[in-house]
Amino acid sequence: MKKNLQLTQLITVIVFTAFLSVFGILFAVLPDREFSGLENRYLASAPKLTLSSLADGKFTSSFETYVSDQFPFREFWVGTKALTERVLLKTENNGVYFGMDGFLSGRFTVDSRDVLNDNVSAVNAFAESATIPVYFALIPGSGAVWRGKLPENSINSDQPAIIADVYTRLIEKVETIDLYSVMENHSDEYVYFRTDHHWTQLGARYAAETLADALDLPAPQRYSETLLTDEFRGTAFNSSAAWWVKPDEINAYILDASVTAEDYNSGASQPASLYNPEFLSQLGKYQYFLGGNSPLKVIKTELDGAKLLIIRDSFSDALAPQLIESASEIHLIDLRYYKGSVAEYIEENSIDKALILYSVKNFCEDKNTALIQITR
Repeated sequence: MKKNLQLTQLITVIVFTAFLSVFGILFAVLPDREFSGLENRYLASAPKLTLSSLADGKFTSSFETYVSDQFPFREFWVGTKALTERVLLKTENNGVYFGMDGFLSGRFTVDSRDVLNDNVSAVNAFAESATIPVYFALIPGSGAVWRGKLPENSINSDQPAIIADVYTRLIEKVETIDLYSVMENHSDEYVYFRTDHHWTQLGARYAAETLADALDLPAPQRYSETLLTDEFRGTAFNSSAAWWVKPDEINAYILDASVTAEDYNSGASQPASLYNPEFLSQLGKYQYFLGGNSPLKVIKTELDGAKLLIIRDSFSDALAPQLIESASEIHLIDLRYYKGSVAEYIEENSIDKALILYSVKNFCEDKNTALIQITR
């Protein structure tokens, strides 16, 4: 019995040593990878060793991240872990729930209401000082509209309750718009991506029609749907590494209208496009709409109509192109990157109406929204 135990221990040591040796050699000889396609992120590179980084512990922390990111066959192990979690009937991996019909949804909880309260106050201050009509709409996440697809034990903050609470605390000068009911009424349709947190073109279409009506703008006309790709894997997929889930489709309602667009990503005006086909062959396919994040984008049509300012997050990338029949100009400000005075911008560009349009999650977490307070 004792000899068998010793033999088992010896075999265990040999196997473990061989494993470390093989992967140590592979780690040393294999070139570092810059990007993980499965996780859709850049991987850590080897940190530089300095006396200061060694003394303050930064080198050790950076080296641990580097080893983790560059571990041989990392994507295989990440994907295997995700599949193992699923086989063991676990309901989530890396904070992403495995829902019905291939629906992946990141966990959303509001641990503190400080940012939310600050943002409500900021909207009120902005509206109180504004000389133009101010409209406000919160976009519910897919986890709220498709809550029936989530596991029974999923933990998520009550988004309809958050929306109702925020709307009741806004002053009368702010006209609120109910997008939750709109999305809920179409919850049996493909209004959100299954692997990403954004809405689809269909979901954005329903929102555009509702917003135009509330802002007393011409209604956008429905036009034919065009399938762009059926290989889109979004943010929820990247976090969960659920490689077995069917990719999403990206469709577009493209109108053949005379439109010019400008991007102020570098501060100066640069030509831009509503649609950017080059992104369809890349991982960040959602950037097909408007070309991704930017401090300021301006869309001009040949229509006689209002000049609309949208203070927004990335949900408006898919929305704005569907409003080109509703306004003469659409100005899109993203406060995560825009650091100028919104009040001055409204005055200098003769804006007629302002719409604050945020996803519930971003409005609860984005500390930049407070910048919309007008200071003279």
